[in-house]
Amino acid sequence: MLKKSILPVLVLLSTFAFQAQAKKEITMLVVPRDAKAIQIARDISHRYPVLLVSYLQEKDLLKLHAWNGESWIEISTEDYVNGAFFENQPGHAILIESANAPAPELLIPDGIWCDSGNRLVSTEPHVMIHLLGTYFDFPYLTWKKFSRRYGEPIARINPALINMYLWNTYGEDLWDKRDALDAEADMDKWLFLDITPPPPVEPVVIEEEPVAVEPAEIPATEPVESAIEEVVADEPVLAAKDAIELPEPVAVETPAADAEPVVDIINALEPAAGIDPFSAKEIPAAEIVLPEAK
Repeated sequence: MLKKSILPVLVLLSTFAFQAQAKKEITMLVVPRDAKAIQIARDISHRYPVLLVSYLQEKDLLKLHAWNGESWIEISTEDYVNGAFFENQPGHAILIESANAPAPELLIPDGIWCDSGNRLVSTEPHVMIHLLGTYFDFPYLTWKKFSRRYGEPIARINPALINMYLWNTYGEDLWDKRDALDAEADMDKWLFLDITPPPPVEPVVIEEEPVAVEPAEIPATEPVESAIEEVVADEPVLAAKDAIELPEPVAVETPAADAEPVVDIINALEPAAGIDPFSAKEIPAAEIVLPEAK
């Protein structure tokens, strides 16, 4: 009987086995703007390193905000897509969405700044606590706190009795009920998120070796005699009367004192007032301050 109850637990834990190290890294929770869903995400962020992002889809407008530990900071969709809104990149992302309102595909992280992710297809409190608690590997006391805070029995938010010892099950009156619990409940709402890694950089291969370019002119092997040496010594010199007569110098008139000065063209090309074509006003990325893990 005991063996029968342990087997579903092992199956469930194996589903999350690859995420065992994820809770030690930064996990990004992308949550719809739902009061209860955001409250659960905030409670988890107080215990684990979480980057919390909220989204609201209004027709064609997507509004995004990130929690910096004290307040919500609005971020643009461009900063989200490029991963320019955080200081330390997350290693895993969990995109939470309602079953009736799927999250925009734009919210799927880029493989450049996030390696892996999951899609949680429910905003029901007990489902969120169950699947996120399994992902973060809640200890018994954390399961207990979430059970009291949200009024959900442990058997519903932790049907696999994760991290619950024998005396814990007796204290929660679950030892005799353990066989009736469905350890795989809600697992159909926990899906893999298709995050495409960036393509590898292929080395540039030079197929042909460069051909040497021949010089345009072959230098002479023998020195060329100076042109001065070729001048015939007895060549007659032109007489003074046969010399070329130069034209008389032309006098340049000085402009009158009252004449308008000529404007220098370069100095006249002044830039338009108030326009600086080299200015670049950039909006700094929001710095997300992550709470210390407790």
